[in-house]
Amino acid sequence: MEVKRVFCRISVFVALLTLVCIPPAAAADASRFAADGPAIAFDATSFDFEKALDSDLVTHKFFFTNTGNSVLEINQVKVTCGCTTTSYTRRTDPGEKGSVEIRVNTRGYGGSTMRKVVYVMSNAPANPKVPLKISGKVIRFAKISPLSVSLNKESIQEAGAVGSVKIVPIEEYPFKITDLSASKNARFSYKLEDYAHGSQKGWTLTVTDPKPEGRYMGSVYVHTDSPVRPKLEVRVYGNFTDKKPFVIKRMEPKEQT
Repeated sequence: MEVKRVFCRISVFVALLTLVCIPPAAAADASRFAADGPAIAFDATSFDFEKALDSDLVTHKFFFTNTGNSVLEINQVKVTCGCTTTSYTRRTDPGEKGSVEIRVNTRGYGGSTMRKVVYVMSNAPANPKVPLKISGKVIRFAKISPLSVSLNKESIQEAGAVGSVKIVPIEEYPFKITDLSASKNARFSYKLEDYAHGSQKGWTLTVTDPKPEGRYMGSVYVHTDSPVRPKLEVRVYGNFTDKKPFVIKRMEPKEQT
């Protein structure tokens, strides 16, 4: 029994000694440590735009608050593709709000669900890299197949390098083609012919480069009578060199709309 009493007295003495030996200032510093520095807290980190028409520019602002006790600095917003651009508040004082605006070009995503992620890089020690997600269904205005014209050595015929795309309106957005034009200094000619395959009716746009050489990019503009899309762009890529071909992204629709 006497041994237990001695042990209890020693334990109490050690506990009191520990409290006395820790300076009050050090204890206060320890309690403040977790709150020191900037901190970023977003109101939301994802946005569903629900539905957009192919080639629409979708814009959304994500708002955040600096919940820390020093200036928050956003160093960079990393995008995952060239179809996405951003602007953002670079410095935010403690307690103040800022924003990250994301702009996504939906061109070429018609007939699929578009999903994009950007990464907000900041000096917030707790979460220096925050992903922001934007997604939604993109509806076709017309079916253009393939999405662009590729002219290369394999496409050279007697008249020059020849390539074509088929343009077929969809039921929701009927239209007629009223005119064609091309980008400045275009070195190719173009013509439009009626196209029909079963119930599908549309046009074949044929592009011809009579003197295929070098490497270039251009566009044919298809003018329509539709107020929804008065002009469609069909890009033309010419590569008659030994350099690598242009990287042309063709979407494979995952969810038809």
